[in-house]
Amino acid sequence: MLETQLSTVANDRHARTNWFRADRFGMFIHWGAFSVHGRGEWLRSWENISMEEYQPFIDAFTPDAFDADEWARTAVAAGMRYAVLTAKHHDGFCLFDSAHSTYT
Repeated sequence: MLETQLSTVANDRHARTNWFRADRFGMFIHWGAFSVHGRGEWLRSWENISMEEYQPFIDAFTPDAFDADEWARTAVAAGMRYAVLTAKHHDGFCLFDSAHSTYT
């Protein structure tokens, strides 16, 4: 039983590695309230900013002013094979409605 499980894990790892080797050029989109200030996603940590000081960035973040189809067209035109969107960030801000947080 254990030998079968180990073999499955190894095969899965090889499949993921093969996928990456074939499709390794992609777009990683790291976008959220921190984008408003334009100084990097670790601003709160690097500059020791309190939530009160950070709140204006959250209030100013309007994620409806973009064109996802254009992002996809640009990625495809560049030859990218995948895209990853970070939907919840290290600061806890979510790009989706959540029953667990109002920090969205």
